[in-house]
Order: sequence, then C-alpha cells, then structure tokens
Amino acid sequence: MRNITLSTGARRWVPKLFLAAAVLLVPWVIVLAETLPLTPQATEVRHWATAWIGLDLMMALGCAATGWLYRRGDGRSGVTAAAVGAIALLDAWFDVLTAQSGADLAQALACAVPELSLVALCVLVALDSPVFKAAAPSGNSPREPGTGVRGLRPEGTSPAHRGHDRRRATDHRDQSLRSCRGQQRFHAAAG
Repeated sequence: MRNITLSTGARRWVPKLFLAAAVLLVPWVIVLAETLPLTPQATEVRHWATAWIGLDLMMALGCAATGWLYRRGDGRSGVTAAAVGAIALLDAWFDVLTAQSGADLAQALACAVPELSLVALCVLVALDSPVFKAAAPSGNSPREPGTGVRGLRPEGTSPAHRGHDRRRATDHRDQSLRSCRGQQRFHAAAG
C-alpha cells in the first residue's frame, strides 16, 4: 500500500475545512429540524427527524474534533476522520435511497456532492495520519508495538512498561544481571 502524504499547503487547509464543515452543519441541522416531517409519507418511522438531526450532529462534532486534533498534530485525527467519513458516506447513502423521485431526489443528489467530498477529505486525512501509517506494513521489519504513534498510548503505558513484552523485559533483566555480575567481578578483583 502506497503511503499518502498531504503537502504542507494542504495540511494548513485541513483543519480549516473540517472546522468550516462543522460550522456549516449546524445551520443545516436547524433546517432539518424545521423541514423534516415527523413521519415520511411512504412509511411510518418513530423519531424520523431526530434520527437525521442526530446523524448530522454526529458529523458536525466529528468534523470539529478532527479539525482540532489535526491542528494540534495529534495522530488520533486519523481515527476521527475515518469515523466522520463513514458517517458522511452513510448520510449520503440514506439521503439518496430514502428520497422520493423528482425534486427530493435531485436535492439528495446535490447534497451528496459535498458529503462525498467530505468523505474523500476524511480518507486522505486518515491515510496521512501516523495511526494508519504505523499500521501499514513497511518492508520486512516489523514495527515495535507501542512506538512511533503520537496520541495512541500515554507515556509509560506501552506493553513494555506494563510488563507484557517479555522480550524487552528479559533483555532489561539480562542487562541488569550483567551489570550486577560486572560489579561483583570489579569488587572481587578490587578486594
């Protein structure tokens, strides 16, 4: 799998685009709250408007979180971007599939364009993040667990620190034993 890297110029725009999407989704949620019928004509669904409003609110919060994390250089922005991309894709999917033919369908298709653009941006940010780059295979050398990804594990909580990485723990003990034996030899020779 080829690594995707955003240019420096594009990196400056990523948080702005996510934050703009979050801000633009808020008035859209208000429009939905005012215009969506409580139950669509073709079928009766409890909480129809609430379901759509909630989906768009999740997308807005995810965009805000992704923009904020990306601006801070936090590797977890790739995880939130992946989640936002999935939500946006589902939103476009259900918008188009639940629309009545005619003007409703035309509006759903028009709304799908920015939603699918957001999906594309989310994919780029996710693939550019250290979280996904660290998970991608790179050559023949395996990646050491718990290293190289900012934001995944707080310092001091990697497997080696918790004692789960036996190889590292054994190496550490071996070094300690060698050090102790060396001191014993030094003291025996000096004494």
